[in-house]
Amino acid sequence: MSEDSKKMLRFTGLCAVSALAFYVVAWSFLQWSRTHRGAWEYAFTPTGPTEMVVEIRQKSLGIDGVKLTFEGLSAEDQLPEPVTVEFNDVTVEPPVGTLFYHDLMSLPGVVNLSLFGHQIETLPRGLFIDGEEWAWKDAKTNAIPILEKTEGDAEPLAGP
Repeated sequence: MSEDSKKMLRFTGLCAVSALAFYVVAWSFLQWSRTHRGAWEYAFTPTGPTEMVVEIRQKSLGIDGVKLTFEGLSAEDQLPEPVTVEFNDVTVEPPVGTLFYHDLMSLPGVVNLSLFGHQIETLPRGLFIDGEEWAWKDAKTNAIPILEKTEGDAEPLAGP
């Protein structure tokens, strides 16, 4: 093997190793920047035969203790025990209700659920209940009772 061939092989190998190292570092940084703030956490707690409290938390935004009280539930809507769900992956489903939409590309992202006929949407800027926006500071300091929907109440809009 000639001296020029050895130099070319060494240069090619160095470029390949450098490209691989750059890729690993860049991918790790992008994953960290996407997930370091953490996900939305919903704690579903049955508090009576016809009542359930859903507590919403997001540590990096300082959101803790936001409680939604659902009243007038039927027996099949209840859970046998408390369940906590962290929406950090697209495969996660809520134990009750329907997941309409989630954008988890950059956590905490957006989570939109249909719970007992109500549309609950969590975004970093605020909480939306049936289209009405609540600032997180207001939602934290007020208990938010969500009453049973009556016949003829509109269902939430379908997701995209």
